[in-house]
Amino acid sequence: MSFFNRDKIKEKIRYWIQVISGTSQYEERINTLYFFLNNYCDILSFPEATGSLRMIQKGDALLLQIVDIICVKHKIEYWIDAGTCLGAVRHHGFIPWDDDIDINMIRTDYERARHILKEELKEYGISVEESKDEPIAHVGIGYKHRETGLWIDLFPFEYTTIDPKNKRNIEGFKRKNTQYQRQWRKKRNKYDRKKMFKYRKKFIPEICEKKEAKSIINCPEWCPKPMIFEVKNIFPLNYMMFEGFKVPVPNDAHKYLEIFYGNNYMNFPQSGVMHHGDGRGHLSTWAQKSGTDMNQIIRELEDVLNMVKQ
Repeated sequence: MSFFNRDKIKEKIRYWIQVISGTSQYEERINTLYFFLNNYCDILSFPEATGSLRMIQKGDALLLQIVDIICVKHKIEYWIDAGTCLGAVRHHGFIPWDDDIDINMIRTDYERARHILKEELKEYGISVEESKDEPIAHVGIGYKHRETGLWIDLFPFEYTTIDPKNKRNIEGFKRKNTQYQRQWRKKRNKYDRKKMFKYRKKFIPEICEKKEAKSIINCPEWCPKPMIFEVKNIFPLNYMMFEGFKVPVPNDAHKYLEIFYGNNYMNFPQSGVMHHGDGRGHLSTWAQKSGTDMNQIIRELEDVLNMVKQ
């Protein structure tokens, strides 16, 4: 019967594909390099980025400080997410190879913030737009983005009645989430905002108000990996240093990152390092290709920061 074990069959297929394509040797080399990196290099003392990548990091950090001031002013709670949170925990700033900033908000704050941030920041030339391809799911915050690459991703999270310790509960939600994502992709540009929320409620009735919540989930519209956090993993928010200033992080940042990346989140990554950009290349190259003086951009953002502080 073991012959019919799905995992073993998948492993056999994978092995023979690698043999036929000649990729097995490359994978072995990568795993060897990864072994030496994590056993003989200290990721905590890894040097910070230099050159154009470091300039984009400095610009993004200034952009985050500006957003932070507006959020505090209007009592909007957010926390840094994904690689930005990992950078704060592991490096007290950017991961040396990261190039943008990720932040999250609970849905009620997200709905307020997308209007407030847009109104407050438009006079400074900072764009705040919800993606047309990701309605109700993603806001992009940028400063002369096409010329500079400077960018913050803002995503909504949701309170739910899902029991994070009940496997059946979790598996049921994941199936519903997958079904909903398929439908959202079909309907996202056909339904208005109100109708889309109503439509979503049919697929994921577990989404609820704060007072009923047992857990918090990441954005159900597009996330390829649904994640379920205990409320106490995120709230009340904590604070850590990031690029020289305090930023809000999940209450239990280590547990949060473990759920997000797995137990090895403090190790060197095997993939996903240069994952941003488009046909124009990596984000850090955009300024050079457009002829933008990033030193001037940094000065402009420093001026904006000083203005919003007043």
